[in-house]
Amino acid sequence: VPQFQSPIILPIKAKPQALGFIVLDPEESAELEMYQFVAEFMGMMLRISKLHFKVEAQKKELDEMTAILFRQNNILSSLYHVELDLMRVTDPIDLCRIVTEAFVHDLETRTAAIFLKDESGTQLRGIWGSGGLKDIPTLRLSLDDVKPFHQCLDTGRIVSHSDSTANLKVGENTLDNWMVMGLKGREKTHGVIVAELDIDDVTDSMSILANYCGIMLDTLFLEQKAAIQR
Repeated sequence: VPQFQSPIILPIKAKPQALGFIVLDPEESAELEMYQFVAEFMGMMLRISKLHFKVEAQKKELDEMTAILFRQNNILSSLYHVELDLMRVTDPIDLCRIVTEAFVHDLETRTAAIFLKDESGTQLRGIWGSGGLKDIPTLRLSLDDVKPFHQCLDTGRIVSHSDSTANLKVGENTLDNWMVMGLKGREKTHGVIVAELDIDDVTDSMSILANYCGIMLDTLFLEQKAAIQR
């Protein structure tokens, strides 16, 4: 500061290091203690300000975490009630209907549809669609007709729009931000459920319900086979 005739440099003290400095050029000599007091006071105010911002940031994070936990708790509660409904199911179509509707109304996906393999295992037939999907029960698809369905059944893994195309064509329906999950039984995959997600990611809850559906289908198909043999 070459324009200063008699500069005084005072640190704005903090621990473990100074936050900055005050440079003064008094017109006449004054008590140095007064300047030091101003610098000390400024350092204290800056420390309080930084602490305030830190507390506000942590409060925001806590509020966001609380909202997430509250939503997850609501989802788990909904899944519990869905499970109670599924325990009373005796027909695979009713099972698919309940699971598909639960995806949309409880897990808050935009749309959802279930396709099951036919007896030959070469085709997928539409069972139920929810969220405004058109004509799902009329669809009959070869395993190769919809590539993401085939990938899911072939690999046993979840397939999403990030792995394939942005939009997925299923009959007359065009889906975006979609995800396909297999309905896995103990020994085979019975079909797939496809859903469109909103902003929130509910993949974990979707997986729980899809896996439960696959195990339930095992039981229902065995019961149907036993009834036919009798």
